[in-house]
Amino acid sequence: MDIEGETENTFVGELTESTEIRLALTCNENVEWIYTETLSLEVTPIPSDNITLNHAFFGEKTVDFTVENTHNSYSYDWAFGDGETETTEAPGVAHEYADFGEYTMTLTISNDCGEYVITEIINIQNAGIATENIIQAQIFPNPAKDFITITLDNANAATVILFDATGREVKTLAMNKSTTIAVGDWSKGVYFAYILTENTKFILQFIVK
Repeated sequence: MDIEGETENTFVGELTESTEIRLALTCNENVEWIYTETLSLEVTPIPSDNITLNHAFFGEKTVDFTVENTHNSYSYDWAFGDGETETTEAPGVAHEYADFGEYTMTLTISNDCGEYVITEIINIQNAGIATENIIQAQIFPNPAKDFITITLDNANAATVILFDATGREVKTLAMNKSTTIAVGDWSKGVYFAYILTENTKFILQFIVK
C-alpha cells in the first residue's frame, strides 16, 4: 500500500499466520523509502465441534470437568444446572453438587470470533463409592511463595500441566506420588494444575503470592 502525506493508515484484508506487509512512502511519484516486514501472527480459531468435554466423579457429589482441543484465548462459562455458575480462563473446573439428582450442565466456550455451546447430562447418584479407591490430589502450601508440592493418593503416576489465569501453559511435567515445583520467580496470581492420571483428569487451583 502507498501512503502519501499520511501518518496513519488502516489495512483491511485477509491475514494468514505469516503475512508480509509492504509500506512505501512516496513523494512526487518517486519512491523515497520502502519498509517491508513479515509479521508472524497467532491465528485464533473459532470454537467448534472438535472440542471435547470430559467429566470424572470424585466422591459422591463432586464432578471434575475438563475440556480438550481448546485454545489459550478461549473463555469458559460453566452453568452446572443447579443454579451455580462460574467463568474460567483455564479449560477445566471442579464443582460439588449439594444434592443427588440429574442436572443439565451447559458450557459456553467463546472468544472474539464466536462461541460454541456444549450441553451434558450429569447424574449424581448415591452409589456408595468406596472412598479408599478415589483418586485425590493436593497442592500445598496454597497460597505459595517459593514452591508448591503436589501429592497423589490412589494413583502412581500422572502428567501435570500448569496454566496461569490467562490459560497460558507455564510448565508440563511427569510425576509419581509427589513432586515439588519452584514458583519463586513466577508472577503473582492464580494458577491451575491440570492433572492427568491413567484413569481420570482433573483441575486444582493454587495461588502464587
